[in-house]
Amino acid sequence: MSKILQTITGMTLGNAVKISIVLAVLLVSFAIFYHYVIFLPQKEEAKLEQQRQEQLTKELKEREEQEALDACIANAEKKYNDQWNKECKALGRLTSSCIDIHELSFSEYLDKYDLNPETYNQQRELPVTGEAEDFIVGLFDYFERRNDECSCRLPISTADRFGERLDEAKAECFKRFSL
Repeated sequence: MSKILQTITGMTLGNAVKISIVLAVLLVSFAIFYHYVIFLPQKEEAKLEQQRQEQLTKELKEREEQEALDACIANAEKKYNDQWNKECKALGRLTSSCIDIHELSFSEYLDKYDLNPETYNQQRELPVTGEAEDFIVGLFDYFERRNDECSCRLPISTADRFGERLDEAKAECFKRFSL
C-alpha cells in the first residue's frame, strides 16, 4: 500500500493525465463492449421472445375461436336435425327402427335388436373383419344412417321454417365468434 502511495505522490501531472486518459479509454471501451456484446443481444432476444409469445397467444386465441365457432355451428345443425326428426316422428313418417336410431346410442341399439357389431355390419353389407374394427365401422354407419336413411319429407312451410332457424342460428354463431 505504501508503494502505491509513493507512486501516486511521485507522479507528475503529465503522467497522471496519461493514466487518466488510458483509464477513460478503457472505461469507454468496456462500456461500448458491454452495450454491443451483452446488452443489445439480450434486449433483442427479449424482444424476439415477446414477439413469439404474442404470436402464440394470437394463434391460440384464433384456434379457440375457431373451435367455438365450429361447436356453435355443429350445435345449430344438431338442433335442426333434431327438430326435423321430431317433426317426422310426430307425423308418423319414421319406422320404429329409425326412431330407435335417433334415440338410442349404437350400443343400446345393438342390445335392443340383439346384435353384435359383426352381425350389424353383415345386415348393412359392410366389411366384416371379426375384430374390434367392426364396432367402429358399424358406429360410423349408424350415425350416417340417422340423416341419410331415417328422415322424411316435410311440408314446404315446415322445412322452410326449420331452414330459416338454422340460417339464423348459424348467422348468430358467426356474429358471436367472428374471426
